[in-house]
Amino acid sequence: FRHAVVTICQRREIDQMNQRLQELAQKDSLTGLMNTAAFRHRVESHLTSVEVGSETVLLILDLDDFKGINDVFGHPCGDYVLQEAAIKLRALFPNAIGAARIGGDEFMLALADASPQEVEDNFCQFLHDMKQLGWRGQTLSVGCSMGVCRVSCPGTTYDELYDAADRALYQAKRLGKGRFICCELAPTL
Repeated sequence: FRHAVVTICQRREIDQMNQRLQELAQKDSLTGLMNTAAFRHRVESHLTSVEVGSETVLLILDLDDFKGINDVFGHPCGDYVLQEAAIKLRALFPNAIGAARIGGDEFMLALADASPQEVEDNFCQFLHDMKQLGWRGQTLSVGCSMGVCRVSCPGTTYDELYDAADRALYQAKRLGKGRFICCELAPTL
């Protein structure tokens, strides 16, 4: 009997460790957000179940001139900024399909049926909050640019959505940073 109890306990521990390892494999270690692969999988799953009339919104955010923060204040400050950005994004978009750090100082979020006004208001709030961040008594004034793509037609792929949002992000940066550009993918006939 004792052997059976020990075996059951060991199996339970192994299952818990495997579950924890699987969770860790899907997360960015610094921010706790999803990593790119997990995010992509989640959004692709969502896109396959989208019904006519439902809208999916993909946002890509890039912290403006982030390299300067690391150069002036050091990498611990840069890590702090990335962690704070993740916290603020989770708070502003609590119902997101997914939120990820996709590398460096770039983040992505996917939303279902978010109004353009909601996205704009939350972007403005995020920008305001990031400009207020402080480090060792100094205001960092972190800027941000965002590309947004909206789609309401079933059959859109993750790559199409990502590509359009990425182009919108680079357009926002070309226009002077600290702004967002929104585009919409039209259905193909």
